[in-house]
Amino acid sequence: MNAQQVMSILKYIGAAYPNFEVTEDSMDVWMEMLQDSSFEGSLSRVKEHIRQHRFPPSIAEVIVKEGRNNEVFDKFRKWKEEAHREREHGSSH
Repeated sequence: MNAQQVMSILKYIGAAYPNFEVTEDSMDVWMEMLQDSSFEGSLSRVKEHIRQHRFPPSIAEVIVKEGRNNEVFDKFRKWKEEAHREREHGSSH
């Protein structure tokens, strides 16, 4: 995630939680911690958090790791797509 995306997430959190303060130091920490996080996934987590909680999320609640942590999901998605294609077109096995 780039700096502009981190700022976007922090502004979104601030809009939902007026007492959420962003200082230069906290901004640096959020940027460092979210640099390897998926923007879309993190924003989705923020939105879900806002729907369910009265207090702002921590960094740990926002991080969505790209790559390795998504391998299992990607394998499942590919398996599901294959199964769907086989059902629609008949199995070639």
